[in-house]
Amino acid sequence: MPDFIDQSFIYIAVAVLVAGLIRGFTGFGSAMVMAPVLVHTLGPAEAVATNMLLEFAVSLQLVPAARKHIDFKMLAPLGVGAWLCVPLGVWIVVAVDEEIMRRTVSILILSFVIILALGWRYQGTVRIWLSTIIGGVSGLLSGATSMGGPPIILYLMSGPNDPVRVRSTIILYFVLSIIPTLGSLVWAGVISADVLFRAAVLTPPFLLTAWTGSKFFHIASEMFFRRLTLSLLAIIALTSLII
Repeated sequence: MPDFIDQSFIYIAVAVLVAGLIRGFTGFGSAMVMAPVLVHTLGPAEAVATNMLLEFAVSLQLVPAARKHIDFKMLAPLGVGAWLCVPLGVWIVVAVDEEIMRRTVSILILSFVIILALGWRYQGTVRIWLSTIIGGVSGLLSGATSMGGPPIILYLMSGPNDPVRVRSTIILYFVLSIIPTLGSLVWAGVISADVLFRAAVLTPPFLLTAWTGSKFFHIASEMFFRRLTLSLLAIIALTSLII
């Protein structure tokens, strides 16, 4: 058994449990909770690999309930853009200095939190060419930081889009974007036996808390959960920058 179950692993486990609740309720956000903790304890490349393995497992779990509401016309160009740009993101996380990547992750999270807290949304028309670009940006961020969700959220939550349809489409988008990310990480030699074992240990509690979070989607106050999530993300990002 790999020798990694220590104090740092406990921090990772706590982050995973909290992230699972957020992921199940909102359909996104777990990567931003886990990323700073994983980057500090594992390094950027292994953090992306671990995050993506967990996200893939929970996304598959959420797909059956979401499949009836998926907008495939909305999904297709986003998926194409992601597949084209994910390999570049993986190259960045492997090639760039770890300290630079750590601070980049924290700054990106703070930026996303500020944008989401201010309520900014894309107000233009959803077009195929723009969706492809947004998918590309998301794919790049997924490969480099495992945080490809915010560009998609800000884009798809524009206008009068049905929240249930948007959430369902995002869930399947994550599955489609994670596949090339994991493939690129395997090609880059990042996914080792330790990474796989760690993900295997963390997956059951992550799935359980994601399932629990999904049950609150229809009964909890969205505004309360939104404010709690944004506050938590801000605290995590600021702490990551300081320590």
